[in-house]
Amino acid sequence: MAELISIIIPIYNKQRFIRKCLQSVLNQTYSNTEVIIIDDCSTDNSYDICKQAAEADSKIRLYRNSENIGHLRTRYIGIQKSKSNWITFVDADDWLENDAISRLYENAIDLNVDMVQMRHQRRMKGVAVKYYETFDSQLCGRKICNDEFYDLISYVGMDSHISPSCWGKLYKTELLKEADRLNFNQFWGEDQIFNINYLRKARSLAIIDYIGYNYRWGGETSNYKYTMLEEYKNVHNMKRLMGQNIDCLNREIIILLRYHIRQLITELGWTPKAISSIMQDEIKDPIWKRAGLEGSIDDIIEQEHEDVQKSHFKYIVKRLLK
Repeated sequence: MAELISIIIPIYNKQRFIRKCLQSVLNQTYSNTEVIIIDDCSTDNSYDICKQAAEADSKIRLYRNSENIGHLRTRYIGIQKSKSNWITFVDADDWLENDAISRLYENAIDLNVDMVQMRHQRRMKGVAVKYYETFDSQLCGRKICNDEFYDLISYVGMDSHISPSCWGKLYKTELLKEADRLNFNQFWGEDQIFNINYLRKARSLAIIDYIGYNYRWGGETSNYKYTMLEEYKNVHNMKRLMGQNIDCLNREIIILLRYHIRQLITELGWTPKAISSIMQDEIKDPIWKRAGLEGSIDDIIEQEHEDVQKSHFKYIVKRLLK
């Protein structure tokens, strides 16, 4: 008999998107599911929409936090509420293909692994968006364990074969409940920390060549925030403490610095001179020397500015679509 699978959806102010998300999880070809929605004190109509859905379908169990506690802690509440052996997560503004859960579960059972990861498609205004994807067909459709497993889990982040996100994966509930509950109070990067923590308990995984998750690109994690650089550094330092590969982490934080500069140019329209004025103090942080940052910050800013100018039309279209 097919096992019960929990689909956990943390939600905060997603009234525009939650109906599509719920429709996709309720229309799964794998029928033995429970849908656990945890509302993190939404201030829009998200909770009321979910309440109506729960009244119409007994699969849905709806809870509401007494205060806003953030995505990570809300996810932990969902895990504790689960009655199943397997858990998958869906963000409230994304949606699944109809056989996504079935594909994840079949591979988990057939390959006898602790986690299954499927591929995803970025969507902007419902349209598929081309993007660089770290994908190796030689890793697909088989059990990854022993030294190969430990090599893969030594780095989770940008360009890693294990995607940083919590969505698009199937986890064993018992391992999720055994893993330490981390107190990491920021939105960006919490999913990376969550996965690294889980994989310390796991012993095997599988990656499948199937696009079953639709990620709505252009949301909170895609937009510029003034705190982003600090959040990048916080995640970097946390991952160092968790024993992640140092060379990979150093390469990643320098890429993120460049990405931050590019966002200042494309999202806020800052000039190289303005960026340089705020970066002079930033670059004194020991993290950049430790990461092996080479060249002057002005040279890096100028290079990013030139790259943006070469792709100016792309960034205009991207801003319009957002």
